[in-house]
Amino acid sequence: MNDTVSHRPPAVSVKDLTVAFERDESRVSAVNGVSYDLARGEVLTVIGESGSGKSVMLRTLLGLVPGHARLGGSVHINGVDMNRLDPATLSAMRGREISMIFQEPSTAFDPVYTIGEQIIETVLRHEDVSHAEAAARAKDMLDLVAIPSAERRLRNFPHEMSGGMRQRAMIALALACRPSVLLADEPTTALDATVQIQILLLLRKLQRELDMALIFVTHDMGVAAEISDRVAVMYAGRFVETGSAEDVLLNASHPYTRSMLDSTVHAGMRGQVLQTIRGAPPDLRALPPGCAFAPRCPAAVGGCRSGQPPAVGLSRTHTAACLQLAAAAA
Repeated sequence: MNDTVSHRPPAVSVKDLTVAFERDESRVSAVNGVSYDLARGEVLTVIGESGSGKSVMLRTLLGLVPGHARLGGSVHINGVDMNRLDPATLSAMRGREISMIFQEPSTAFDPVYTIGEQIIETVLRHEDVSHAEAAARAKDMLDLVAIPSAERRLRNFPHEMSGGMRQRAMIALALACRPSVLLADEPTTALDATVQIQILLLLRKLQRELDMALIFVTHDMGVAAEISDRVAVMYAGRFVETGSAEDVLLNASHPYTRSMLDSTVHAGMRGQVLQTIRGAPPDLRALPPGCAFAPRCPAAVGGCRSGQPPAVGLSRTHTAACLQLAAAAA
């Protein structure tokens, strides 16, 4: 996906990324040839069903994959190839150049240390400052994410905060060293609707103020519409449609994207039958030879099951990988 209109050099550049997990005789192909560039100041949202490879792709950018994972392609963060770094250098990059907001802060935070201690430790790890300066930074970060009584909250353990406050504290921790790239793995899934919109607005505000490149993973179309500059739809480890938020969410072209939109609950649906996507996502241990969505696609024809569909340029910013779209464009 190289549909960005930005003229700034990419903060994130991913080329033909593949991730497979091998153990004994089993091979799970989780990410299968993903490419995109993202500049600072842009938000890319990756959407798709559970098991489509979104979180694996995100964690690979940080090098957070197990030792039995087999990687292909390249991941560059600010020009540095993350797949070629030694463990010590990679650890130094995390938190300073690239950081992550995890889905469930109650498990991401260490339960035996206070919120303040964990933010201070991060600042001391990456910056040459005194403990007092790191403590002041921690308080400033809690103020930045609008946590009331920030100085007192620094002394709280994670379990002493509500879900929404823990998520704000997780954002503060991720932003403590002002990274240029921020990854967010479904950070609002466990929150109620009111807190969810507060967190989304806060993330968008901070992303603009700090001029970060943000990659946001979700399966919620409403969340994608709220936060995105660009959207990539992921299925079976591949991007099947990419474009601006308007391209993908208002002018969806791939059958999978249209099916997801049709099966989304929204206001005014009371009394209507909810559409569903028939079947189940494919087994990543045995992907079909053709389009992975073909067994579930209402518009599939014989050729869809025999080869990978090409990516079709629908506009300067909009692409979709579908055999029928390719035939129509020919």
